[in-house]
Amino acid sequence: MQHYKDAYEQVFNTTFKSNTSVETASKITNNTFLLTIDWNAEMVDDVLSENPLCSHRLFLLVLVASAPENFEHRDTIRKTWANPKNKSPTISGLKTKTIFLIGRTSSRFLNALLKTEKEISNDILLGDYRDTYRNLTQKVVHGLRWASSHCQSSYTLKTDDDCFVNVPLLLYFLWKHNPIESNLYAGHVRWSSPVIRNPNSRWYVSESDFQGSRFVPYVNGAGYVLSLDVLRKFVKFSGLIKFFPNEDAFVGTVLNMAGVRPTYSARFVAHSAAWQMCNFLYLFVVHHVKPTRQFEFQKFASEAWEECSLSDMAHDWV
Repeated sequence: MQHYKDAYEQVFNTTFKSNTSVETASKITNNTFLLTIDWNAEMVDDVLSENPLCSHRLFLLVLVASAPENFEHRDTIRKTWANPKNKSPTISGLKTKTIFLIGRTSSRFLNALLKTEKEISNDILLGDYRDTYRNLTQKVVHGLRWASSHCQSSYTLKTDDDCFVNVPLLLYFLWKHNPIESNLYAGHVRWSSPVIRNPNSRWYVSESDFQGSRFVPYVNGAGYVLSLDVLRKFVKFSGLIKFFPNEDAFVGTVLNMAGVRPTYSARFVAHSAAWQMCNFLYLFVVHHVKPTRQFEFQKFASEAWEECSLSDMAHDWV
C-alpha cells in the first residue's frame, strides 16, 4: 500500500490540508474519509479523465467491479493475479488486461484520491454515476459497452474486487481446451431465482422495473466469461430492456433476449475456505476472498503448475 499512501499524501497536501482546519484534518486516518467537509469552490471535482487504453489483439479482458474506497483490494489484485509476471510458463503471447469499474462518490476527497490512483495505474474506468449497490447494473453495463467499443478482446471476464481469479489457468483453458468458442456465457448459473419484492432488501426489484416472479437463468455476477460475439450481442440488446438493480440477473435477461443461454461451470465458487494447492488446477474464480488471502491463493495457483499432476487438469467448463 506504500505506493498509494504516497498518492494519498500528495492529494491530501494539495487539495485537502489547505482547505480544512487542523481539527478536521486530525480526524482523517489512513483509510477513513469524511463525507461532510467544506471545500474550496475552486477545487477540481472531475474524476472523468481519459479512459484507460486497451491493447490490440487482446485475448482476455478482466473487468473488476470495485467500490471507490477499496484501495487495498485493488492494490492487492495488482500485486497478485492481475500482475502480468504471474503468467504460467506454458502460456506465451496471450495478452491480458485488468480494468477496475468505479463510479462517483459524495466525497470530493475520495474522488480526488481515485483520480490520482487512476493517473498512476491507468487501469480504472470511472463512470458518471453514483457508486452504490443499487447502481451496480449501470456500472457493469458501462464496463461492457466500453469493452465492446475499445477492446474487443477474444474473451471478457467480469468479476468483483473480493474475488481471486486464476488467470494462468483460465488463459490456458480458453486457449487450449475451451469447447465453446462462440455464444459463450459461462459461470455459476442460477437457474430459477425469485424476484425479490421486499422494499427493505438490497436486491429489491419493483414490478415496474421487472415483471414476473422469477428471473430467467443467469450467471452469478462474481464471475462470468463472455466470448466476443456475446459481448457484442449484449451491447446491441442492452438498450432494449429497462435497467433494474440486479446486475447479474439483468445481464442474463438481456442475453436471453439475444438468444444466448448460460453454460454452467462449477469452476466458479462462492467461498474461499479450505481450498488446497492442487485445487487451483481446477478453480477459475473464488469469491469472498479478503486481500490478505489473495497472496496465499496466488502462491497456490503458481505452485500447482509444478507440484500437481497436469494430467488431472479438467478440459471442460464443468
